[in-house]
Amino acid sequence: MKSKRNKIVINNLSFGYNLNQPVLKDINLQIKEKEIVTIIGPNGGGKTTLLRLILGLLKPDTGTIFIDGKPPRSAQKNIGYVPQQSSFDKKFPITVSDVVLSGRIKTFGYYSKKDKAKATESLEEVGLSGIETKPFFSLSGGQQQRVLIARALSTDTDLLLLDEPTSNVDPSTGRNMNSLLKRLNDRLTIVLVSHDTGFVANITQRVLCINKTVVEHPIDEQFSNIIASSYSGQSMIVRHDSHLTDPSSEKDTGNE
Repeated sequence: MKSKRNKIVINNLSFGYNLNQPVLKDINLQIKEKEIVTIIGPNGGGKTTLLRLILGLLKPDTGTIFIDGKPPRSAQKNIGYVPQQSSFDKKFPITVSDVVLSGRIKTFGYYSKKDKAKATESLEEVGLSGIETKPFFSLSGGQQQRVLIARALSTDTDLLLLDEPTSNVDPSTGRNMNSLLKRLNDRLTIVLVSHDTGFVANITQRVLCINKTVVEHPIDEQFSNIIASSYSGQSMIVRHDSHLTDPSSEKDTGNE
């Protein structure tokens, strides 16, 4: 069977907002296409910072990032990003359609028929057909989150980054989000930051703990009452005993 190629390759990455206080240090990892990878870790450990570096919003102090063999800024157009809900104004007077279309924003000009068709298709994909004209702020937290995922999908992405997708949503909404991400994983590589181990337990293939450095957690396929306390069905126990191997043999683009 043909092995999957690397979607994201990070080599010897370090970054700090202040020169003498690194937020991330010596990060080495690869993420393969169509993997679901969960990033966990303490507040201030560098989880969101790592997403911003992958997005090209920040530049590493040292080291490299490649997405499909290209640096982040060159790959930016093909990355779908769903920020934390707390990072935008929920009361801003904008329709659902406008939110989704903003994923296809242009330097100038109007949205084309293709743009509008893609926005409609993306809303259908997240199960929200027919609400295009509703005010965004009138939706429930779970619906707002799915609209933001539709916005990310409208970019024709095959890489989806999500920052705390279940923040401020109830368990039922979380289960629906879980099913949606599992379905999207048929065609997308998904990287998500989450503190909710129960939410990701039955969908994630890898768990990375980011606390300045990176440690990978092996995942055991067995039921855990602790992890599954908020979700029914199969869960996974996560152990914290395996460090990532330095990918010195896969520098540059890292494609296998």
